[in-house]
Amino acid sequence: GAFDWDMRLNEGRVSDAVLAFGVPETDNQPIALICEQGSRRIFATTDQAVRNMRVMGLKSGAQALIVGGTTEYSDEMDAHYFTSKEMDAGAPIFENFAASGSLTMVIQGRETVMTASAPARAKIERFVRFCR
Repeated sequence: GAFDWDMRLNEGRVSDAVLAFGVPETDNQPIALICEQGSRRIFATTDQAVRNMRVMGLKSGAQALIVGGTTEYSDEMDAHYFTSKEMDAGAPIFENFAASGSLTMVIQGRETVMTASAPARAKIERFVRFCR
């Protein structure tokens, strides 16, 4: 399968949505964005983190954001997971992301460009609206 963006509601907590970039039906998911409905707060999590990572960058179009957070190591997955602090769902970067369907994750200068297929772009818009 190919990488794409997908939105799902958390089972058991329909007030929570997850927008993830990954390969469907696999654990291959470089980033997930999570929010509660109408909370205006978005959190990011990635398994691409490096040890003791404290910040990650996000870019979309001319908008860039550096967000702090914490990294924990998972023995089970043999990966470092970074979880960001909250980001404002109303920030211009999320406007750009919804409009363009493209988000770039920057970890220690390494960029991962994550672009939605045409059908997935509507899911990004829906997610941003849901969070706001």
